[in-house]
Amino acid sequence: MVEGKDGTKTESPVSKHICLFKAGVYCSGQKNICGQHENTLLQKIPEGESMTLDKIRTHGLLKPHLFVSEKGLGMKLPSNKLTVRDIANTLGFNYPINVMDVESQTELIDWTMEDLVNYFETREVGTDKILNQISLEFTGTPLHEAVRSPSIVRELDWIDNVWPKSLKKNNGLHPKVQYYCLTSTAGCFTDFHVDFGGTSVWYHVLSGRKSFIIIPPTDKNLEKYEEWLCAPNQDSTYFPNLIDGEILKIDIQAGQTLLIPSGFIHGVYTPVDSIVFGGNFLHSFDIEKQIQIHCLETRTRVPKTFRFPYFVQLMFYAGSHFLKAMREDYENDDNGFNLSQHEMNGIPHLISALSQWSSSGGDAHRPGSICHASLHAAKMVGLLKPEFMISELKKYHDALTEKINVSSRRIKITIPTTSQKSKVPKIGLKNPLIKKEIYEQPNYVTESYNTTLSSKLAPLLKKAKNVKTNRKSHHFEEEEWVPYVSKKKNTFVSKETTKPRNILHISHWNKHVSTTTPGGEKKLSDTVCKKIIVRKRGTCAKTVKERLEGKFLK
Repeated sequence: MVEGKDGTKTESPVSKHICLFKAGVYCSGQKNICGQHENTLLQKIPEGESMTLDKIRTHGLLKPHLFVSEKGLGMKLPSNKLTVRDIANTLGFNYPINVMDVESQTELIDWTMEDLVNYFETREVGTDKILNQISLEFTGTPLHEAVRSPSIVRELDWIDNVWPKSLKKNNGLHPKVQYYCLTSTAGCFTDFHVDFGGTSVWYHVLSGRKSFIIIPPTDKNLEKYEEWLCAPNQDSTYFPNLIDGEILKIDIQAGQTLLIPSGFIHGVYTPVDSIVFGGNFLHSFDIEKQIQIHCLETRTRVPKTFRFPYFVQLMFYAGSHFLKAMREDYENDDNGFNLSQHEMNGIPHLISALSQWSSSGGDAHRPGSICHASLHAAKMVGLLKPEFMISELKKYHDALTEKINVSSRRIKITIPTTSQKSKVPKIGLKNPLIKKEIYEQPNYVTESYNTTLSSKLAPLLKKAKNVKTNRKSHHFEEEEWVPYVSKKKNTFVSKETTKPRNILHISHWNKHVSTTTPGGEKKLSDTVCKKIIVRKRGTCAKTVKERLEGKFLK
């Protein structure tokens, strides 16, 4: 309830949304597939042993999976009798946390575990505010020793398989998004959202119960989601009412585990007090969707604290990983391949994104920066520059694609006589033809895949307020950034986008050229360009003149 200036109380938009959520009320054109149509969107699995990496390599990870039992998942979990006070005893009562006010869907900061324990144990139902805690990441804490994610997640997770172990070991530098503890009281509601960076999610209900409404990430649904995020009346609009297609509503009981793939839009309601363990991960089987969601977050100005930390850096390390795998596959004489078709389909999107994110100089010696990560990733595969790694990725992808096609066409093997010549085409890596059209994907900074920014959406973006904080927050030293390289018209880029420290950011904006680094402002000569703004932070690595002569803009 919301109290007005005259003292009268009215039902808040969130309260209305919760009622609609619980009732399962949608527009007439939708299918609520919580019954007989369940299998179209949900894969229900009795035990985790049947979920293997080989099956994902063959079929991909395209629909949510509900594991009825934790048996066979390879998880490690504390007792289901665990309480919020037990968690505080493990982490320490002064451990800092953030909580979310359900009524306003905004985050409250500077809380501690002691405050959370007091809230859970002394709140009065119906009178106190409903608070939801969904952002407690506990990697490296004593609680981490009692929790381990499903084995299939650890096999897929790029943080475990792609991120350099040396960085993790020496200074603990890595994206800390793998282990979350969620503590929710009855009545908590998280509005509809997509998990940051297009990550997939594992979600185990230790005690209590959770209700999900899940919407598939079709191009049409994601476009509606983006418009809804930027709409002035977002708070009063129940998002499922905008969807014409199928919607999945599902209840997750204690002891069950849900696996949500990349890009799925979902809202969550908590009918009873609950404790949940879960985590986020990027993987190799839906690269396009992961990059697409990252760009959607950039366009809608999602605050950095609610985005996947070190996202671009992890993408460069993934590029290094794929180059190693493609080299092995190409040099392998038999017909077996390490990379699946799903991975091969995603690599061109990764190559296109890396080409736009690649830059040199600046803070290349600072671990955690994008310049350092791109250079480090290239050196891991024996190359001097990230540009060389990207070029090698293109060449090997083309050559390996041709090799796979030849292998699939080779149904019968006939040995030619000495007078015959083999008709099987030879494949050489020396100067292989690069199919440029494969890699000329949409700009991964300013527009979503297959669609440019509509004229209808652009005005909304300019008026958009801060995105509601109905997602996990985290704190990390390195701020995410995305370089602007698009020369297309009618595109939108957040003005908050910056280059890393000591690197000039030169971007075309409304037919002007603005050269920026974070900090103050200073106008330069109009003879250089119509409008140049220099924001200083320390000493720039190269002069504005050198940059404008073409050493930065190509």
